[in-house]
Amino acid sequence: MNDEHIRSLIAVKKTILQPPKKNFFIDKTNHFCLHNNFTCVSTENKEDSFYVFLRKSTIIPEAFSIGLKYDKENILLLRVNGKHKHANKENKDTFNAFHVHTVNEIQLSKGITNSFDAFQCKEYNSFTSALLFFCKTCGIIEIERYLASMCQISIEELL
Repeated sequence: MNDEHIRSLIAVKKTILQPPKKNFFIDKTNHFCLHNNFTCVSTENKEDSFYVFLRKSTIIPEAFSIGLKYDKENILLLRVNGKHKHANKENKDTFNAFHVHTVNEIQLSKGITNSFDAFQCKEYNSFTSALLFFCKTCGIIEIERYLASMCQISIEELL
């Protein structure tokens, strides 16, 4: 799989097949982490299905992760993370910021299916805005139908 194919899988329009639960559920191994997930499928090729996971901390609002996994190849294509200290393996960049991981063909050729390297992102600053950014980046349509309750903006996020 080359970088162009990876980018096209991320960007292709997707409809939600199995929607997320109405409420997040508590992780049985970590009571400070909430989970939810859903599946979606490409509007161009119904054989291209994807799994989306949503994770967020109950105590640290900027600690979250939203990811897009390509089912056919079991590859985590893209992961949107909250603000925390991060160090890239390849270029050795370090930062404490909101960031995005995207797998690439070099990593895949080495057998890495979950990118460790990331780039800083100023497009979002909360779980809610990250979820909207993620859905736009990943071409997920009809989010108002399934994700409206998760996209409610709190007064703190407006300040």
